Amino acid sequence: SNGLTYDKVGNLIIAEHSGRKISKLSPEGKYSMIVDNYKGTPLNSPNDVIVDSRGVIYFTDPPYGRPKDATDTLSFNGVYKFSNGKLELIADDLYRPNGIALSPDERSLYVANSGQPKQIIKYPISRSGKIGKGKVFFDASELSGDGNPDGIKVDTQGNIFATGPGGVLVLTEKGELLGTIKFPETPANLAFGGHDKKTLFVTARTGLYSIRLK
Repeated sequence: SNGLTYDKVGNLIIAEHSGRKISKLSPEGKYSMIVDNYKGTPLNSPNDVIVDSRGVIYFTDPPYGRPKDATDTLSFNGVYKFSNGKLELIADDLYRPNGIALSPDERSLYVANSGQPKQIIKYPISRSGKIGKGKVFFDASELSGDGNPDGIKVDTQGNIFATGPGGVLVLTEKGELLGTIKFPETPANLAFGGHDKKTLFVTARTGLYSIRLK
């Protein structure tokens, strides 16, 4: 597994890298598969996953965990929406769609594109749930330092915390870079936690880090 999240009833939703599927684990420990193909073709290698307040699942599907000898494969790396038993392709034009997050009002979807160009793409979501065309929200291609856009989370004020060149980038909802939180090694993913959700936990190449936020 790679990306993990919970839905509102406590199921652990899992992006299975080598399993090539999205699955869930109930609070009682019951495991089940949610989706493993797009129009009959196996998914590449689901990377990150989120669930909105209505139970809609969004996930990215780059090829990182796909077997090298796989022959029955998709010709693109997608971003998907799964709702009411149906899988919808949101985007098929990103080089390596990776981290994924929603704005607090669930009207904007953010997707990190690893590799070149190193960008975060923003997709508008209508009140009815329809996804609009994505636009570049932030371009990190010219920033110095190791790391790619990978893990991404949004705080209650709409600020975006995203791994990228040099550490964890902190952006306003308008795409302005407030600063970079630096770590001893290159960050990959992140999550808010602690009793008040003001601790940022960060996974890196070999270590797990935490930092208290204001």
